[in-house]
Amino acid sequence: RLDFLASPHARGSADPAVITSLVRVIQNRIRYCMDYPHKAGNRLRGISVVMSFDWLNDFLNSEEAQKILLHPQFIAFFLTILLEIFRRAIVPKARIIWGTSHGFNFLIPQNPASERAQAIPNLPVNTKSFFVRNEGRGPAKNVEFYFNYKPEHYEVWPVIQHNVENAPDGRFVIRIPFIRQKEFFSIEAIHSNNHVPDIVNVRAEEGKCKEVNMAPVKIFPNWGNMIILAILIAGIFQFISLAVYIILKFLGF
Repeated sequence: RLDFLASPHARGSADPAVITSLVRVIQNRIRYCMDYPHKAGNRLRGISVVMSFDWLNDFLNSEEAQKILLHPQFIAFFLTILLEIFRRAIVPKARIIWGTSHGFNFLIPQNPASERAQAIPNLPVNTKSFFVRNEGRGPAKNVEFYFNYKPEHYEVWPVIQHNVENAPDGRFVIRIPFIRQKEFFSIEAIHSNNHVPDIVNVRAEEGKCKEVNMAPVKIFPNWGNMIILAILIAGIFQFISLAVYIILKFLGF
C-alpha cells in the first residue's frame, strides 16, 4: 500500500501536508478504478477504465491534485527531469557496435611439382570479417581495435584512413581517428596456416564499444518496418496497462 509515503522517513524535507494529500488522492483514485468492475457487474469495463486512463484525468482535474501540481517542490522536480531529458535528446553521442559477421576456411591445392606440396598438399587459409557501425547521432573519435596478434593480411572496406601499431605485449592495434554517425565499414582479415586473430577489445574516446551478434538478415521495405514498429508500440502499451491492472489487483487496491 501507499501508507508508507506518509511516514517521516519517506517525507524527508518535503511538506508533510503535500505528501499526505498526494497519498490520499492516489489511494482514492486507485480504489475507485479497482471497485468499478464490481459496481458495474462487468470486469472488462474496469479494465477499460485503467487502459483509457480516465482515472488519471479525474485525478488531474481534482482540486487536491491541482494544489500538488502547482507546489514549488513538484514544479522544481518536474523541470529538472524535463531539462535532463531535453539535454540527452539534443546532445549527439556516438555509439559504436561491432561483431564478427562470418569466417571461412579454404583448402587451396598446392602445385604438385613443388616440394612444399609433398608435405602440405592443401594450404589452409582462414578468413574472417568484422563489421563496425556507429549507431549514435554523433561522431566517434580515435576508435581503437586490438587484435590478439597481427593478421597476415587485412583490409578496411570501404577505404578509411587509419593508423596501425604494435603494442608492447605483441597485440596489433588499428586506430581510426574518426567515424561519422551511421557510418558502416568492415575489417577483412586473412591468415594462412593459422587462425585469424580475434579482436580482444574495441574502445574510443567516448568509452568502450559494444560487441553484438551479427548475421545476414532480410531487408524489409521502410513501410513494412513502420507497420511493425507501430504494432510493437501498441502491444507494449497494452501489455504495460494490463500489467499495472494485475499488480494493483494483486496488492488489494
